[in-house]
Amino acid sequence: LCNIRIQNACSLIEKGFKSIQDIAYNSGFPDALYFSKCFKNVMGVSPTQHIQDIKNQKKQQSKKQSDEKQNDTQNGKN
Repeated sequence: LCNIRIQNACSLIEKGFKSIQDIAYNSGFPDALYFSKCFKNVMGVSPTQHIQDIKNQKKQQSKKQSDEKQNDTQNGKN
C-alpha cells in the first residue's frame, strides 16, 4: 500500500504539486513527516529532493527543445 501511495505522490509531483503537506494528504498519508520517511525509504531521496530533480529535468528538456528549435530555424527548417 505504501508503494502505491508513493507512486501516486510521484504522479502529483510530476503534475506540479510542490507542497509536501498537500502531496502527503492527497496520497493518503496521515501527516507530512510520515510521508517523507516512507518516500525516502521507497525512492531513496527525500520528496523535496525529488521535486527539485523533476524541476531540473523539465528545465533541461525545455532548454533542449528550445536549442533544437533554434538549430532547425538556423538550418532553414521549420
